[in-house]
Amino acid sequence: MIIGLAKGRLFPFFYQYGNAAVQTAVVGENQRLIIKFTCQNSQSAPSQATSTSLEILGAVYGLADVTAKTRAAVDANGISIQASNQVFGDTWVGAGKTLVVAYRLFQGEPQLAIVVEGNTLVIPQLFIVKAAYGKGDVTETIKALVNQQGGRQLDTTASNSIFGDTWYGQGKSLVVFYQYGDANVQTAVVGEGQRLLIKYNSQNTQGTQSSAYGILGAAYGLADVTAKVRTLFAQKQPLHASNSVFGDSWVGAGKTLVIAYGTGRDSAKLVILEENQSITL
Repeated sequence: MIIGLAKGRLFPFFYQYGNAAVQTAVVGENQRLIIKFTCQNSQSAPSQATSTSLEILGAVYGLADVTAKTRAAVDANGISIQASNQVFGDTWVGAGKTLVVAYRLFQGEPQLAIVVEGNTLVIPQLFIVKAAYGKGDVTETIKALVNQQGGRQLDTTASNSIFGDTWYGQGKSLVVFYQYGDANVQTAVVGEGQRLLIKYNSQNTQGTQSSAYGILGAAYGLADVTAKVRTLFAQKQPLHASNSVFGDSWVGAGKTLVIAYGTGRDSAKLVILEENQSITL
């Protein structure tokens, strides 16, 4: 049995007896919360028949359990839903409310998302760490495209019409370093004229990105060379943008070595080297 007393404006609680279904309980400020074993809260978990690998364990808006409504909003790309009275009803008249959601991705560890009334909950949230097209930093352009597409995916084409001609007379690569939630930073790269599609899956939502200073991602030509650059960085070697170091991943084209580095996405820096240039980080 669990007994709690709400000390803030709202106390949502997601709990589970053994392997039974996750339950949701919520009380307001100064109200008493008692949770104890019953026939209802020890029943087996119902399956969530969706085409996504996002599982909503429980959801609360204000003083109401809105798990069913939140689950109904999940689609193949995850969920995007506004925390508002229009969506969930005014469950706590006169009080500012939050939408609190317990969830997990690909049967991983449970996570918690909290969104203030009026804002939109997006799971999984696609974060753009850095992006380059040719010799240009196009991070803000890519971020704007992600926002326009709902914050959960990126679907674009590597072209001058979108990103400008950042390296006149040369074929250009589009390199995007991205992250879903706090998972490991990923590297995506395509050549000029090619489509780039980033959607969450079991591979790009794995692990937790380290907060230590280091290489977040790297690409040379059309190849992800993150592992190689990390090794050279750890050995305190200069990073030389050349086929002899990274291989010729784009035969006949001038290539760039694009590196994102720092302690995480909020402090990430971007360096772009033309073929045969060098840098020491």
